[in-house]
Amino acid sequence: MMREYLKRNPREQYVALRIAEIYENDLRNYLAAALEYEEILKKKLPAERWGWAAIHLSNLYSGKLNKMEQATTLLHRIVNEYGQTAAAKKARERLGLPEPVAEPVAVAAEPEPEPTPTKEEPPSNLPKGFRPK
Repeated sequence: MMREYLKRNPREQYVALRIAEIYENDLRNYLAAALEYEEILKKKLPAERWGWAAIHLSNLYSGKLNKMEQATTLLHRIVNEYGQTAAAKKARERLGLPEPVAEPVAVAAEPEPEPTPTKEEPPSNLPKGFRPK
């Protein structure tokens, strides 16, 4: 049913992610899960979602499928292409890479506005902050 739904609604990639999770967690078919994640990564996804799908695939590669070279390559791809995501932080930890140091942005001091001459107003019985029309 999920596969049929995905065919009718190809943009609903959360369904494809769920199919991969079912293969991985419920059916313990790690090769099928990896193939599903590989197909998911070919789609245009938001950076965070793509990154976490890639982390899941990397975990399968490095764990159950014993494909360390592919796992490492994928982790490097996450860092290089999606470096600002939380998944990239996780990938850097796994690779033993340091976090990038954000360069301080020089903020130009705003010049103080020149005081505008105000005319002396007579005392008013209005509350503070109010002025006559």
